[in-house]
Amino acid sequence: MNFDLIKTLKEYYTFFGVENEGPSDDISIFDIIPINDNLESDLAILRKILKDNVNKKHFTNCQNLIEDLANNLSEMAFFIEELKQIKDKINFDIEGISNGIIWFQQAQETDPRQTNNLKDIELDGIAPQLINILQIEGSLILRLYIALVYMRSGPVYDILRIGSKNKCKTMNVSYRLFNSDYIRHIRNSLSHGTFKANIAGVYFNDNSYEIVATTGFLDKICIWFFVLYYQCVLFAKKEID
Repeated sequence: MNFDLIKTLKEYYTFFGVENEGPSDDISIFDIIPINDNLESDLAILRKILKDNVNKKHFTNCQNLIEDLANNLSEMAFFIEELKQIKDKINFDIEGISNGIIWFQQAQETDPRQTNNLKDIELDGIAPQLINILQIEGSLILRLYIALVYMRSGPVYDILRIGSKNKCKTMNVSYRLFNSDYIRHIRNSLSHGTFKANIAGVYFNDNSYEIVATTGFLDKICIWFFVLYYQCVLFAKKEID
């Protein structure tokens, strides 16, 4: 069981994870997660996804779009120029954008990697390392909900849609990422509450379309959407002032 578990996890993280993500050699995974039917179920899902070429294609497309977005936002001046190009065509709802940013930052503060406030929680029968992992995942779920669900019907999405129509490069990439199959399924699962913890990350189920996203990959999604939203807030505030 031990060999099969480690082999499956390493294979999964190699394809779906980020650099240096995966089980540590310093900690026995069985000291954190008990061997039971839930573990067997988690492994079965991972094996199924590893054989799903459509799922892999959607993930790779999403991953490539995130990299494109990161590259575009590395030169922030380009994105600001795009906002200037379309500023007369959009409504800068500073309150609507700011609400999401403030809630996003609040959710980020619940991540135990950012603060020590949540590390003292103790639950009988649950290893402290597992509690820590679940806290990280909980923070990510809150941030994802704000970034992918709340913002989906807000002013930032309208900015990206209009920018994409006007052939603004960064906004086009952002808009495509927002509407990519992988992100769409995660968003739907968040909306319907059909998600739970998995040994390799967070399991999302959107009408039988299954995703297990690693915490490292979910972090990347949150980081770059936050950068995007934050720049929109700064630009909108400058325009209003």
